[in-house]
Amino acid sequence: MLKRVVFTLAALALAMPAHAQEAPTVDPDHLLDVLKGAGYPAENFSHEKDYRQLLISKPGFHQYLVEMYDCEDGKTCNTMEFFVTFPMDHPPTREAIAAYTGPHEGATLDTDRRGAPRMVMDVFLPDEGLTDAAFLEQVHSFETMMAGFNNFLAGKPAEDAPAQAAAAGDAAPAPAGTS
Repeated sequence: MLKRVVFTLAALALAMPAHAQEAPTVDPDHLLDVLKGAGYPAENFSHEKDYRQLLISKPGFHQYLVEMYDCEDGKTCNTMEFFVTFPMDHPPTREAIAAYTGPHEGATLDTDRRGAPRMVMDVFLPDEGLTDAAFLEQVHSFETMMAGFNNFLAGKPAEDAPAQAAAAGDAAPAPAGTS
């Protein structure tokens, strides 16, 4: 009996349709609509077949990008990350950036080719797809980390980061049910 159950389960697993094993994707045009619907000043920055960028330019905040790679005809993309640089006249050393202990879970802190500090956060795309609410949570999380890192770079106390992130969140309120 046990062999029959195991054999049946194995046969069902082999018979699963191929689409059940496909990687999750995101639609850049839909994400742009979600950002605008939530009050974010966002626009297409790069529209190529295999690579898309959305630029978010909130007043009083650093501009940052939602970058999407591995796209098919610019419509469905398999990889997404948030990216921001902090141009400075006198940027800190890589060692100083590495010593930053503020909130940056899931983000990489480094310098770009010109030496400017940067933050990059890969966005996990769940198998069931990325919901609008989950996307906006990622945006808010990135902005909170950006605010803390920006305060660190400016030499401000760490406790100012949540207040700046909250102010940024007030500028673009999330739709009901996403908090």
